[in-house]
Amino acid sequence: MPILAEKKEIPIVYCVLNPRDSVNYIRINRSSQDINNTHEFEYPGEIIVSMQEFGTNNYYAFEMTESFNKEIKAIPFDTKYIFKTNTLVLPKNRYALNIYFPEHMKSNNIDVNDYIEQDIQKVMQGKNFEDLSDTDKRTVIDQLQKEWTDPNNEVVKRMAQFKTKSPDILKPILES
Repeated sequence: MPILAEKKEIPIVYCVLNPRDSVNYIRINRSSQDINNTHEFEYPGEIIVSMQEFGTNNYYAFEMTESFNKEIKAIPFDTKYIFKTNTLVLPKNRYALNIYFPEHMKSNNIDVNDYIEQDIQKVMQGKNFEDLSDTDKRTVIDQLQKEWTDPNNEVVKRMAQFKTKSPDILKPILES
């Protein structure tokens, strides 16, 4: 009985957030069922990695690095796609990981950043979010949620195409 299936590469993200460490790492790689695979691969263009603290506007950037703590056993470091942040994570907080492939998404006509910015500017009407009252912040959030759940919104339309226009990168990530 064969134990290997047809050759297929699957994107994998390893991330360990340690509140006791001042540096946290993310590794982006691909898994392969091809027995001859050397795990040498290239993602198309730049990769932007950040982390957002849930319930806040706090974003923390990760930078690509070649230096890392090899004592972290949970993340095998046999790839060049290693990112780190010097952000101290808090144990009771929750974080969302954001990975963006801008060139790949633009070349496949599924980039959303400019459209998100346009929607935010339309709703904010030149105001600074941090200066708004809690009631006004809630209103802005509700308006943006309404925008981004409308099937006619450009962001929604493009995101609906992620799986078909990026079957090798975004589809496996979204289905994992």
